[in-house]
Amino acid sequence: MATTIDIIGEDLLHNIVSRLPATSFAYAACVSRSWNLVCERVLSRPKLASACSFNPNFDDVVIEVLNKVLSQPIRPHFAIVSLGGSYEPDDDSDDEFEVLEEALDLITAALGSNVQVVANRPSGIIGRDEFSDEIKKIELGFGEENDSILLIVGFVPGLKVTTIPLAKPFEVFMHQGPETAMIDEFITNIREFSTSVSGCNSPAAIIMFADIDACMIAVMEKMDYAMSPETVIVGDALSRFRCNNEAQDGISAAVALVFAVDRNKH
Repeated sequence: MATTIDIIGEDLLHNIVSRLPATSFAYAACVSRSWNLVCERVLSRPKLASACSFNPNFDDVVIEVLNKVLSQPIRPHFAIVSLGGSYEPDDDSDDEFEVLEEALDLITAALGSNVQVVANRPSGIIGRDEFSDEIKKIELGFGEENDSILLIVGFVPGLKVTTIPLAKPFEVFMHQGPETAMIDEFITNIREFSTSVSGCNSPAAIIMFADIDACMIAVMEKMDYAMSPETVIVGDALSRFRCNNEAQDGISAAVALVFAVDRNKH
């Protein structure tokens, strides 16, 4: 016998769930098989949700952008959080990596450990202000006047996403060149992930984040040779970053956010 809520029909249910925030939407998808199918239709296309805030309080600014991106239906596959300004970790350390790690932990805790997250300090950001809803552009540097955060959360149906770090031995400093980095292992890991997911050893796309002290010329030359011409590769070679799949020793010259076609979804 149909329940009262089932009588409303799929069209009205689609209208309702498409207006839910991400958490409530996730609960709705678990109500029944029919509700799950409706929710799947709502998320039938790739989706990006983003928010930018200029609040100087670090804890508050992370909550603000999280609330904004999760105010709409989305099932996050990956997130990129970009920080600018003079944000500092709670322990008052001047280590810029610590505030990246803190942002990484907060975003991962909110989105779940299965979501691939990269936190970085780029040279600039452009995004829609969380309060005014206006598009703003800012060149980033250190200083309170540049305090800002941009959070991008992505949903990519039909693809699987992972982060793969380019490791560097702890005792070797970045500027000594990419020949000391584990480039071959890095590329092999990317190809093996793609093969396991899609059956093809070259992924659909890669977003690279490279440390400002790392020389990436040799890395990109090898990637260009090893990957299919159809693989889209973009990125930032001048940033500091952290990801939730860091190299085993915690030292990475770069990280690849890798997108591979899921053969089980096609």
